[in-house]
Amino acid sequence: MLLPFTPEELSKITVVKGDALAKQDIARTIEGADVVLCSLGAKIQGLGKVSDQGVEEIGVKSVIEIIKETRASNMPRLIMVSSTGVGTNSDVPYVMRPFYSLLLRTPHKHKVVAEKAIKDSSITYTIVRPALLTNGELTKKYRADVVCSGYTISQKDESGSVRLIPEGPEDIWHAYNLIQLGDQLTASTIRGVKSETKTGSVSTDRKRVKLTISIEDVFFDTYACALRIKGRNIVENKYVAFGQYHTLDLELNQPFTLSKPQWDLISLKRIEDACDITKQADVAAVTMQDGLAVVCLLTQYMTVVRQRIEVPIPRKRRGSTTNYEKGVLRFYDQVYRAIKQHIDFDVVKVVILGSPGFVREQFFDYMMAQAVKTEDRVIIENKSKFLLVHTSSGHKGALEEVMRDPQIKARLADTKSAEEARAIDNFYQMLNDNPDRAFYGYEDVSKAAEHGAIGTLMVTDELFRAADVPTRKKYIQLVEDSQASNANVLVFSSLHVSGERLNQLTGVAALLNFPLVLESDEEPESDREN
Repeated sequence: MLLPFTPEELSKITVVKGDALAKQDIARTIEGADVVLCSLGAKIQGLGKVSDQGVEEIGVKSVIEIIKETRASNMPRLIMVSSTGVGTNSDVPYVMRPFYSLLLRTPHKHKVVAEKAIKDSSITYTIVRPALLTNGELTKKYRADVVCSGYTISQKDESGSVRLIPEGPEDIWHAYNLIQLGDQLTASTIRGVKSETKTGSVSTDRKRVKLTISIEDVFFDTYACALRIKGRNIVENKYVAFGQYHTLDLELNQPFTLSKPQWDLISLKRIEDACDITKQADVAAVTMQDGLAVVCLLTQYMTVVRQRIEVPIPRKRRGSTTNYEKGVLRFYDQVYRAIKQHIDFDVVKVVILGSPGFVREQFFDYMMAQAVKTEDRVIIENKSKFLLVHTSSGHKGALEEVMRDPQIKARLADTKSAEEARAIDNFYQMLNDNPDRAFYGYEDVSKAAEHGAIGTLMVTDELFRAADVPTRKKYIQLVEDSQASNANVLVFSSLHVSGERLNQLTGVAALLNFPLVLESDEEPESDREN
């Protein structure tokens, strides 16, 4: 079977061969999963004939039974990929209804049963009925609901809204980079409301109201890490008239909804990174002792437990240690698998292995031996990232004593921006040694992108906050063109020293894969003759 993944991505994928109609095979596949994606479909057996095995219905029901049997608590979310027109043909054009009724009647019959089984269960679920993606024009007409159907949608209809909850100062910074002039923001706020009594006296009460404003100004206080958004109210309510100005303060743990006329790849990527803890954490830690291990990801503001592993290890018996050794190997194997599953070595710069005694050294030796045996390139190539330290126990709390160690602090200092700092250092070095492979400024860098020459593109996030829409779009297009030629794109924070250095180079620079001489760099013919 061929899968459209890179070798590195394939190393993180476990392929389980089995029968979608066999409950035991499904159980092996979804064991320990946090999310189960079910995309089963009937096999076409000939012109106008589709298999009637009921794989959609049987497979989904088996998944539900397995989840209930094995995961009574902390149940995973079940995502079912259904089909447009399931249950009703009202969202299908008349000309296509005979096709749906004849060719797709059988699989749709089973999908209806599968959807009902999911809805009747107690598990958390999402049912997706994909529509046909077209190359049509921008319509700006959308429907959004818990249950929403449709037949087609244009790729240019990229507007929409997202509901976010900032959990830390870093999230406020992400919100600042997301919000643009002309966007719409909905949030709860405190508003002073004046009221007049029958006697003519005026009193002012402070009331919490929900407002939707069209954004006209955004201010970010770098010292207080506070975000204030000013705009006109566009949804009239009891306390605030339509068109009246108001300033919203985004607060921690207070939800807000952001609506955009168009979501570009930079905004979508920022939301993905902000919401995915694995994209934020560049330090991972595994604390362990015999039979117990905790896998954590660390950001600047939080420590998140990704998995807790407990494996009973039999005691050593006089004259025989076979059962003990088997238990230890079983424990080490589960920790090894957890590291591969939860740690993204493209992001993580340091992995702390902490334990009392010699557990960490013994596990590290086992892991490297397994990596060599199975040709696990990810673990082998990232061997230097593992830092072995002593802890008093294998519990998460032991990390506090680790982080207080001055030597550990020095090793972990500024790991999040290490890649950016190295990139800007390499750029200046290349600019000195081989200037034909180091370009900066939009004009030169965009020409390098046209030639497919960019190896690493460096851009400050300040450029994507430009109030001028055409300016913002041209930098987004530059990123897309560079990614199309497999360039590594780094977005620098303008609040970091590396971002400040890049801003001195107009905010955009590129390291090229090969030397490139532009026409503007060539010496004029008359000058050569003189």
